[in-house]
Amino acid sequence: MKRGGWLKRTTRLRSSGKRLKRCRLKARGGHLFKKDRDPTYLARVRTWTCVMRGLSPCWGRVDPHHTIKQSHAGADHAAVPLCQGHHDEVDRIPRSTWRRRYPGLNLLAIARELYEDYAAGLSAGGR
Repeated sequence: MKRGGWLKRTTRLRSSGKRLKRCRLKARGGHLFKKDRDPTYLARVRTWTCVMRGLSPCWGRVDPHHTIKQSHAGADHAAVPLCQGHHDEVDRIPRSTWRRRYPGLNLLAIARELYEDYAAGLSAGGR
């Protein structure tokens, strides 16, 4: 057997007949559904303390955790500040286990309150 050199295909690949689906785009470009992004709010969330600070020990820097996944049309205003430890825990364990471990903690309601306070501060002229 000869060694060295690249293997070359002697016959052409046959197509399976299936065409790849393309992402649906608007006529003028961009995505079909508008992404609700607010980078200034996310920067502000990173400066706050973890919302679970008193419940269990925190470690790592604070990151915004999107309570509604961005792939499910989650907006940046539905984000809460969580330290790296709690953020990893939320993403790692099932939601039912999370609810048993921390009963009465509603991250979506906390996210709404935090964003309302943030928006009220912006409308009052403070940044």
